[in-house]
Amino acid sequence: MAVLETLPPQLREAFVLCDLQDMPVPAAAAELGISPGNLRVRATRARARIRSELVRLGWLTEDSHDKERDHGDA
Repeated sequence: MAVLETLPPQLREAFVLCDLQDMPVPAAAAELGISPGNLRVRATRARARIRSELVRLGWLTEDSHDKERDHGDA
């Protein structure tokens, strides 16, 4: 949760709605008053910042994202 607090509000809102509340993109975008494309960009940027911070803190390794992606394709 502390990592979420470091995000700019716009990125944090997008991440919370999409990833924590699992809200559909059109509904989340409407709630924030932005386009679905803009919401996707914000959520992607939020995920990247969160991942980077977790790597910096030692909670993830640099290559953990690649491993997750490879595992998800299996």
